Order: sequence, then structure tokens, then C-alpha cells
Amino acid sequence: MRDFTFDQSSPPNPILLPIAIIAIGTASAWLSSAFTFWVFSLYRLLLR
Repeated sequence: MRDFTFDQSSPPNPILLPIAIIAIGTASAWLSSAFTFWVFSLYRLLLR
């Protein structure tokens, strides 16, 4: 029993999907860069 009524009644918004992907990618890239910078500064402080 396959139900395709959900796809026909409310299709996903084609405008919000790339915006969500870009937002998630930007957030993950910013978090990784911030984490790398924090580790690098902590490493420099320990080696001082």
C-alpha cells in the first residue's frame, strides 16, 4: 500500500529547499572554521 496523496496535496516548496541547504552549509562551514581557529589559538597559547 503506497500512499502518494501527500506528494499531490502538498508538494515541497522548491524555493525553500536550496535556501535551507545553503543555510545549513554556511552554518556548518562557519562552525568548523570557528572550531579550527579556536583549536589553533589554544595550541599557540600552550606552546608559548
